Amino acid sequence: MREIARLTGGEQFDVRIHKRTPLVLTSPNIIDFREIAGRLSASYLYFGKNGSERNKIMVANDKNAFIANEMTFESRLFYKISDRYQFHQQHWDLVDYLKMTNSSFDDLEMEFLPDSLKFKTPGYVKEVALKLKEQRSRAIVELRRHIPYDRQAIINKRLEERAIDKSDIFERVVINSLNNLAASKGFTTGTSSSIEFRR
Repeated sequence: MREIARLTGGEQFDVRIHKRTPLVLTSPNIIDFREIAGRLSASYLYFGKNGSERNKIMVANDKNAFIANEMTFESRLFYKISDRYQFHQQHWDLVDYLKMTNSSFDDLEMEFLPDSLKFKTPGYVKEVALKLKEQRSRAIVELRRHIPYDRQAIINKRLEERAIDKSDIFERVVINSLNNLAASKGFTTGTSSSIEFRR
């Protein structure tokens, strides 16, 4: 591997495949956290030609994060309640669409709604979306108690307190190598390689 790296201009590292960054959770109660996360996911209401498919992708991503481990699931929810995710699903989620347009829903293509709403009036669908909007807002506020804005700083501090040797952890080696390569080409990754435990 060292020779391949030399011939291709790459780098070769020795890493321990089974040594991973330890899991650190910020949620004080994982059972409550999961229940609130379920309420957040249930607040999405798909519409439009691609809405059902987009909803299935979101559900699959949530499920995969849940199966991976609790920290991955927490990270997934941290992303879902962030500004990067909220208000950016308006092309398939009626709640975000309502937030962005305050539409009357008169122009909705009813055949692309969930079966339970296909034969309802636009006014009824809007009332459902308004209730889900309130549900989502409450869920996000509650999730913030479990995953605060400074979540990464909390995780970093807890890991530093454990004095873990991270020099040969796979994720660290890959992230540091990518950061260094990007810097050598004049790019920034938006994260410093000095950030020890970024996921």
